Parts: sequence; structure tokens; C-alpha cells
Amino acid sequence: MPKFIRFAGEYILDAAKTRMVSNKKKDLSLRNVADDCGIAVGTIYNYYANKDDLVTAVIIKEWEHQLGKVEPRILKASTISEGMEAIYDAVVRLRKIFRRYWEINYDAASAKEAVELHREDFINLLMQAVERVLSRFMDDYRRADARMIAELISASAIQNINKNDFAGFFRLIKTSR
Repeated sequence: MPKFIRFAGEYILDAAKTRMVSNKKKDLSLRNVADDCGIAVGTIYNYYANKDDLVTAVIIKEWEHQLGKVEPRILKASTISEGMEAIYDAVVRLRKIFRRYWEINYDAASAKEAVELHREDFINLLMQAVERVLSRFMDDYRRADARMIAELISASAIQNINKNDFAGFFRLIKTSR
């Protein structure tokens, strides 16, 4: 009979994140994470099909954590622009946390492939935050607007484009209707 390990999923995510931010080349493997947790590698496969799924889960968990930290700024925002800047700042923090992992472990081609594999998951989570801001200031925003803004914030933060370079865009959203 398999042994039940309470909170194994959380231990796995925490151990994987620790290894991802360690700045050591190729430090993340399912074997290393299992050893860190004191569990069998097979236990990890009960939660994640492969390393890419584990990495995605770690990044999404951290994204949700960053959003939780920025939620008060979103709620206090007095303009769409302020709300979007709060979201942008959260994406920048996420990029900074994992930047070194991506630089060390992916060449340009494989990084693009890894990002594309789970990009939609991230954009959908980002859209939810954008929609919370839009719904505070607009009764009739379109989902397509939220998607476009989520894409803009994601691309700008990841490419390290200064948020002030596109802040005017957010002011236009409300006035263009």
C-alpha cells in the first residue's frame, strides 16, 4: 500500500523553487527534488507528469503569490493605469525571481519552446488580474481588451520595457469608449 505523505505537493513545489532560484546550472531534477523532500521520485509523478509541468506549477504558484501581494494595490488604484502598473510590477518581480534559472537552463530555442508550452496558462491568470482592474473602472470592457492588455504587460515586463513607455496606453483605454 502506498504511503500517504501529508502536504507532499507543497513540499515538492517548495523544494523545486529553492532549486530553481539557487543559480546553479542544471540544479533542478526530479531526483534532486525527491531527495530534498525525502520522498521517492515516483511520488513526484503522482503530482507532475514531468519536469516542465513541475516548473510551470512552481511559476504559477509564485505568480499567485505575487498577485496576492499586489491585490491591495489593485483595490486601492484610483485609475486603470495605477491598477495595470501594479500588475506590471508583479510580473517584473516574477521575472526577477526566475530570470537566472531561465538563463542558465535554456538556450534561446528551448526557452521559447518552454515558454510557449505554458504561456496560455500564464496569460489566462494575468487576464484575471487585468479583468479585476477593468471591471472596477468600466462597466462594458471586452474580454479581448483584457487579453490584449495581459499580452502587453507580459511582453513588456519580460522584455524589461519601462512601464512609463506604455502607461499612456492605459489612460487611452477608458477614454476611447
